[in-house]
Amino acid sequence: MIALDVSVGEAVQIGKNADAGVVVKVKHKSGTRVRLAFETNLSPIRILGDGLVPASFTYGITGEPRRVLQDVRQISAA
Repeated sequence: MIALDVSVGEAVQIGKNADAGVVVKVKHKSGTRVRLAFETNLSPIRILGDGLVPASFTYGITGEPRRVLQDVRQISAA
């Protein structure tokens, strides 16, 4: 996992292009809410209300998928 501090107006690129990645731009912040813009051909894009990262996105030291149980909102607030 990677945690980044990104300011309003900045963006993060993940992958090489829109077919195999995404650019996420921070458009606006108000209090605890952030408006993000996603430039990608990948779909679906969905909000994970519980903040838990799906197991298919995480791998432990053994290389086996594992579920991250820490709330991602707590990580970004730290």
